[in-house]
Amino acid sequence: MKESEDVAPDGTPQELVVMPDPYRNWRKPTRQKDQRRKPRYIRTIPVSWFVELSKLPGKTPLIVGMALQFQTGVKKSKTVELNQWTREQFGLDHYQISRGVELLEKAGLIRVQRDPGRLMLITILDVESPSA
Repeated sequence: MKESEDVAPDGTPQELVVMPDPYRNWRKPTRQKDQRRKPRYIRTIPVSWFVELSKLPGKTPLIVGMALQFQTGVKKSKTVELNQWTREQFGLDHYQISRGVELLEKAGLIRVQRDPGRLMLITILDVESPSA
């Protein structure tokens, strides 16, 4: 009887049976739910670009321009898409984005690539500073 107690149901000796470790696959969470992200800021904008931006009528192109500059700082690229998160953060709807992008494009501040069914691919252009 002692021999049957030392044998596992599959026939291996009891002392060789490895019990699963319940903590083997456990990892500490990388970020807690109550932990918040650091606030982001808009990187430095070239003065010449901002001067040209401020000449445009209304505040829509200004907000769209700031959102684009923000996105270029985050992506570290002059070519970006205005994603849903950025649009929500800056309080922009589809109409405002379309109007702002159109005005920025006419002013020569951005170049836009439009593909059906995709977000606009926007490239921020360099503006030469006016000679004083």
